[in-house]
Amino acid sequence: MVSAMVGMVTHLIGASPHQPVSVGAGIAGHIGLDGVAVQAANTPMTVGVDLVTPLVEACSLPVRIDNDANVVALAAHRELAPTASALVAVTFGTGIGGGLVVGGELWRGAAGLAGEPGHMIVAAGGPKCRCGQRGCWEAVASGNALGAAARRAVAAGGAPLLAARATAAGRLEGREVTEGVKAGDDDARRVWHEWTGWVAVGLANLIQVIDPDVIVLGGGVSAMGDLLLDSVRDHLQGMALALDARRLSLVCAPGGPAAGVVGAALAGWTGC
Repeated sequence: MVSAMVGMVTHLIGASPHQPVSVGAGIAGHIGLDGVAVQAANTPMTVGVDLVTPLVEACSLPVRIDNDANVVALAAHRELAPTASALVAVTFGTGIGGGLVVGGELWRGAAGLAGEPGHMIVAAGGPKCRCGQRGCWEAVASGNALGAAARRAVAAGGAPLLAARATAAGRLEGREVTEGVKAGDDDARRVWHEWTGWVAVGLANLIQVIDPDVIVLGGGVSAMGDLLLDSVRDHLQGMALALDARRLSLVCAPGGPAAGVVGAALAGWTGC
């Protein structure tokens, strides 16, 4: 992995028509202030690994490593809401990541480990998460959880249209669900409705605690755009959140799944 990152950075420096001034990268997990992961449920091989030094040695530029959702928050703040007082970014993929920008600054907490809402417990005794806990938000509302919900629906025998998609794809994942939703597949829509309900549960917790004025949804599923936003908003309307009294905007990340790339560059630039 380190070799791949060094190779990519070296390639980009050689391909750029401009002289780069810094390197930024976003990786999953609890990333300390020194850029080293101290916990990473989905990428345990990165824990304790110094990624900064080999990149500096390869390119002789300042390097900054941050959490992958933190950098999405940076991109969203710059591109969508530079005047937001509190912006929360949540990314949905293999897991769930988060980043919080308060007063224009990325809020990292005392040890740099803030912004990991994926490991909030939202379903006590629920599915086991890769971090070892049960009922994490990540275990019920990540992109992986969307695929798992679809497979459960097919196994229960009540989703023949999704079953057909599984046959065609070889394995049923979240992508097949989102494709089914776009195509008007009722089976996919039922799974989607259940899954976005869990998305809303976690967001409701963040809303109650932080009272943000902007929530940004990122990761691969953000490519669903209004289909994602509308479904989540519908669920939130049924929760005791005093939404009418809040100044809350719910949006998808700028550039969709590519927002993290922009944010990583911004992290490197602002940190150099």
